[in-house]
Order: sequence, then C-alpha cells, then structure tokens
Amino acid sequence: MKSLIILIISLVFILPSTYCYGMSVAQLKNMIDNQKPMLLIDIRNNAEYQKSHIPGAINIPAMICSTKKLPPTDLVIIYGDGIDKTMPANALIQLNKNSLGQVELLIGGFLQWERFNYPITKQKGMEREVLPYIIYHQLENIVKNNPNLVFIDLRNKEKLRARTINLSKEFPGVRILDSPFQNNNSRNSKKIDFYVLIDNLDNASENMARKMKAAGLKNFVILAGGAESILRKGQAGLKQR
Repeated sequence: MKSLIILIISLVFILPSTYCYGMSVAQLKNMIDNQKPMLLIDIRNNAEYQKSHIPGAINIPAMICSTKKLPPTDLVIIYGDGIDKTMPANALIQLNKNSLGQVELLIGGFLQWERFNYPITKQKGMEREVLPYIIYHQLENIVKNNPNLVFIDLRNKEKLRARTINLSKEFPGVRILDSPFQNNNSRNSKKIDFYVLIDNLDNASENMARKMKAAGLKNFVILAGGAESILRKGQAGLKQR
C-alpha cells in the first residue's frame, strides 16, 4: 500500500509536464473571434501551408520542431493535416520542451477545421483541382491511429475478379460502406473522423470525391493505386495472377 501511495504521488508531479492537451476546432474558432492571445502553428509541410492554412497560423514543419525555440507565450496551439496522428503527437512533445507556456493540439487538425467550413487562407478564383491522396504505407498508419475511420468501397462488385482483396479480412474492425451518403442520417455519422475512398483504378474514387465536395463533405482521402496497392502491400509493379 505504501508503495502504491508513493507511485501515485510521483505521477502527480510527473504528468503535468508531459500531458498532451487537446482543443476542439470550435474552441479555437471562438478564441480567434475573440482575439485571444496565442501562437498558432501549422506543422504541415510548407507547400500545404502556402496553399491554404488557418488565418494567423505560422508554419513550422513537424520535421524541424525539435530545433525551434518558441517565443514566450502562455498558449501554443499546433495542428497537422488531421490524417496522420503520429506526426502531431511527436511535434507536440518536441515543442513542449521548447515552450514556456502550455502547448495544445488541435483535435482533428486542418481537415476538421475545413469540415466545419471555418475561414482559411485560400487564393480566390480558378485553380487546378487537387484531391487528397495517400499511399498504402500511410493507410497502414492511419488504420492504427484512427478508430473512427471508414472505408468507402467503390469497386464494381459485378466485375471483381476471383482473386481480389477482401477489405474486411485485410483490415478487421474497420467500417466499410458503399457510399458516404448512406451513413449521413445515422446517429454514428458524427463519429467518423474521415473516409478513405478505394476503387479499382477506374476513377470511381475521384468521381465520388467531387460529389462529396459538392455536398460539403471534405473529410476524405483517396487511396492511390486503389485496391491493387493493398494487394501489392504498397510494392511497385504488378503481382502475377
């Protein structure tokens, strides 16, 4: 019993210095609207930052966070793309070491901010269509770190070959739908972090992505290479059938 009490007391003093705080996009929006003092950091790469970011954010890519010493600030908020959770978590640890104030992570990142249609810095006028793609190895990491992930299986079921990937067996526990719209009215729709669109390299994912954007759904990514990339485990080239 005495040992347990000593352990608990030790944790009380240790946890505050390492605990990772989180902030919702609604809380951040309210703070920005009320001009609350803070340092907002976008840890995505500079190309993504230049394309669009949350107004007022500065760019410190995650890879160099360990080398940056932050100015004296009571509150620092960082955000990533909302897809990769490992990189923001690592950046949070590094910046906590270099900050005199409290460092918090924006829950859901830039993807969640866009999902709520909050203001972003984006050039007006016509621009080249850019859809969000991920590769197989990114998918593996995403599945491990996002329990509220949903696959949208856009493969033509009538044309599936005998030797094709079974998503349920390959990724047990991941929810699989035929369309993102079939889940919109359910109670669980708000629990979805984002969708991964998977097709058979027939542009079905790109077509669905445009429909989702038109309907205001922005929390999606497309698996580059479709189901074929899962069958190859992300390796280049084609397997013999």
